[in-house]
Amino acid sequence: MKYTLSILLIFLTSILYSQTTIRGNVLNEKKSPLEYFDILLLSTQDSSLVKGGSFIDGEFKIGQIKRNEYILQISSLGYISKYININTNKHDSINFGTVNLNTKVLEEVQIIGKRPVISRKNGNLLVNVRNSSLSDAGSSIDVLRKSPGVMIDKDNDIIVLGKGTPVILINNKEVNSKKELNILQSYDIENIEINRNPSAEISASGHALIKITTKKITQDKLNLLLFNTMVLNRRTSNTVGFQLNSKLNRLKNFFSYSYNLKNSNRINSGYEKKVIGLESILNENNGIKDINVHSHNLFYGAKYSINPKNIIGLQLLSAFSNGKDSSFINEEIKYNNLINKRQNIKTDHTNDKFYDINLNYSSELDSISRLFFTADYVRKVILSNSYVNEKDINAPNFTSWELLNKVTYDVFTGKIDYERKLFKHWNTKTGLKYTTINTDSNNDILVQNSKVSSKTSISDLTKAAYLSAQRNFRKANLHLGIRYEYAELKTDFDKSPNISTNFTYSNLFPSILLNYSFNDKHNLSLSYSKRIKRPGFQMINPEIRYIDSLSYSKGNPNLKPTLSHNFEMGVELLKNFSIACDYSIKNDQIVQVATNDDDNPRITKFTYLNIKNVKSLSLNLSYNYSNKIFSNYSYLSINKPHIEIPFLNKNKVIKNLTWYFQFNNELIFTRYISMFIHFEYESSGYYDISHWEKSYNLSAGLQAKLLQKKLLLSITVNDILKTTSYSWKDQYLNIESVGRSDRDFRWIKFSLRFNFNRYYQKFNKESSNRSELERL
Repeated sequence: MKYTLSILLIFLTSILYSQTTIRGNVLNEKKSPLEYFDILLLSTQDSSLVKGGSFIDGEFKIGQIKRNEYILQISSLGYISKYININTNKHDSINFGTVNLNTKVLEEVQIIGKRPVISRKNGNLLVNVRNSSLSDAGSSIDVLRKSPGVMIDKDNDIIVLGKGTPVILINNKEVNSKKELNILQSYDIENIEINRNPSAEISASGHALIKITTKKITQDKLNLLLFNTMVLNRRTSNTVGFQLNSKLNRLKNFFSYSYNLKNSNRINSGYEKKVIGLESILNENNGIKDINVHSHNLFYGAKYSINPKNIIGLQLLSAFSNGKDSSFINEEIKYNNLINKRQNIKTDHTNDKFYDINLNYSSELDSISRLFFTADYVRKVILSNSYVNEKDINAPNFTSWELLNKVTYDVFTGKIDYERKLFKHWNTKTGLKYTTINTDSNNDILVQNSKVSSKTSISDLTKAAYLSAQRNFRKANLHLGIRYEYAELKTDFDKSPNISTNFTYSNLFPSILLNYSFNDKHNLSLSYSKRIKRPGFQMINPEIRYIDSLSYSKGNPNLKPTLSHNFEMGVELLKNFSIACDYSIKNDQIVQVATNDDDNPRITKFTYLNIKNVKSLSLNLSYNYSNKIFSNYSYLSINKPHIEIPFLNKNKVIKNLTWYFQFNNELIFTRYISMFIHFEYESSGYYDISHWEKSYNLSAGLQAKLLQKKLLLSITVNDILKTTSYSWKDQYLNIESVGRSDRDFRWIKFSLRFNFNRYYQKFNKESSNRSELERL
C-alpha cells in the first residue's frame, strides 16, 4: 500500500508541460444551441488537420493543444462554415464565448442528416440513442436491454455477454443501483458506450463498463416531462411519473417522481431427483405464483457553479416498495414405492425502504488538471413476513409456521479522483476509495407455539487506490493502469459462534489496452485486465431461509471471492463490422448448488460454493448499417466454457458451445412516425453450471410524435411468437434439479409522454457505491 501511494505521489508532483484548451458555444440564428457540429483545428502553414472532433448541444472543448498559431473551422450540415484565426502561444485557456452560424439558403432541397445508431470508439461500441427508436424505449434499463452485447439475464440482472455484471456510469460518475436506472428515462439519454475490458480506474469488481451520457441544455428555463406506461399481459401493470428541472444562472435543480404498480402471474413446475445409496427420491412440484408490488421512487439533485471551474452538488434518492407474493404448490414425493402428496400455500409480505444521500465536488484546477470528490451514505431496510401452511393430503393435520426477517444495511463510500497532464504526452488519473458496509439481520421462526430466533452481523471494509496513464501516438493509443484493493470481511452468527469468520485479503489489479489504427476503416485492439467478484451478503449469511419442510436455503460464510484474468483482441473492419475474441480464467467461481442437509439427507439445502479453474473462450461479432430512413445492427456471441463439477461419483465436464444472437431494425416512415423490430435468440446450453433451454423473442413497436414532437405515443408488442423460455436443469453431487416457469413474457405496452418546453434531462447524477449496493 505504501509503495502504491508513493507512486501516486510521484506522479502528482511531477513537472508538467503547459498546453492550451479552447472552448465555446455554437448557436444558430435563433440563438438555440446547435444539435450537432464539427470543430477542426488546422495548421496555418498548409491547412492540414491538427486536431478535431464532433460535438453536440452547442458546447465544445478541445484540450492538449500545443502552443502555436492555428485556424479554427466550425461547421455543421446545412450551415455556413466559419473560420477563426487563433494564437495559443500566450494562453493556457481560450474561451470564444458564443459563435453564431448562419443557415445555407437552398431552393427546394431538404437536407436530412442522421448519425449511425451503432459506431465504434477506441475499440468500444457506441450506441446513438438520441437518433433512434431506443430514445422512446422507456427506462434506461429498457434501452440497455436492446443494446448490442447487453442483456437482462435469468435473474433480471444487467450483464455484458461473456463478461458478467458491468459498472454503469452516468456522465462519467458511477450510479447507485437499478433504482436510479429505472428513474432515468430513455428520452434523457444521448448515447451509451460499452467497454468490455475497462481499465484500473474502474472498481475491480466491474468486469465490463457501460457509460451513459445524457442530453444537455444551456438556456435558463423551467422544464417538465410527464409520462405513463401501461403493460397488459395476464395482469395489468402501470408506471406513471414526471420529471422537472430548472436552470437559473449558476443553480441547476432536478426532481423526478414515479409510481409503479407491477402485477404478474407465473406458472411453475419442476422436480428434484436425489440418489442416496440404492434409494432414489423424486419430488415433483407444480404451482401458481401471483406477484403484486407497489413502489414509489423520488430523486432530487442540485448543482451550484461557484464559478465555471468549481461545481458543488447534492443528491437525495428515496425508494419505497410494498410487495405481496402468493403461491400455491402441489408436491408429489416418490420413494420406496410410496407416494406422498402435499399442498404448500405460502404468502410473503415485503417492505423495502431505500435512502441515499450524495455530496460531490468537482474542480478544474487549470487547463490540464481536474479534481473530483464524492461521498455517499445509504441506508436500506427490508422487512419480510412469510406465512406457510403445508398439508399432507392423506393426513388430517397440517403444519404452519411464520418467518419474520429484518435486514438493515448501512453503506458509506468516499471517493476522490485527480486527473493531470504529465510529461507532455501522458494523461494520468489517480484516485482513492474507502467503503464500509455494516449489515444486521434478525430472523424469527414461529412454529405452533415455539419461537426460534437468530441474529447475524456482517461488516465489510474496502480500501482502494489506482493509477492510470494514457498516451496517444500517431496511429496508436496506449492505456496502462494498476489498482490496489484491501478488504476485511467479518461475519458473526449468534446461533453458532464456531462458524463466525474474519477474512482479510489484498490484491493488485493491473490493466493494459493497446489500440492501433491502420487507417480510418481498420482498427486493432489488445487488452488485459484482472478482476474480482465479491460474494453478495445473502451468499455468506448463514441464517436458514425455509422453502418448505423438505428444502431450505442458507449462505456460506466461508465463500471466497472470484478472481479472473481477462484477455481480449478486437478488430474493426470497414467502420461497421467488428470482431472481438475473449478468453478468461476464473479462480473460485461462485455458484449456487443443491446439496444434502448435514443431518437429514432427505432434506435439500441450497447454498453457494466455489469452483476452481473455470475457463471460457468467446467470439463476438457485430455489424451495423444505417441510411436516412433505415438502420440495422446485429450482434452474435459464441461462447465455449470449461467447467468441471462432481455428479454421481464422477467428474462432469461442461464444454458445450452456446451462442446468442440479436438484431434490431428501425424504419423511419416520416419525420413523425417510425417503427422497430427486435429479435434475440439464446441457444440451449450451460450458463455457469446450469443448463438452460433455448429461448428466442421477437418484439416490434410503433412510435408517433405529434404536436411539434412534444407528444409521443407508442405501442410495443413483446414475445410475438410466444417463444421465450425459462427452463433450467442443475446436476451436482447426487441431486438433479429441474425448474420450468411460464412467466408470460408476451405483453403489450402503451406509452404516452408529453414534453413541455422541449424538455431535456440535464442533471448529471453522481455516485460512488454502485458496486457495493449490487452485493446487498
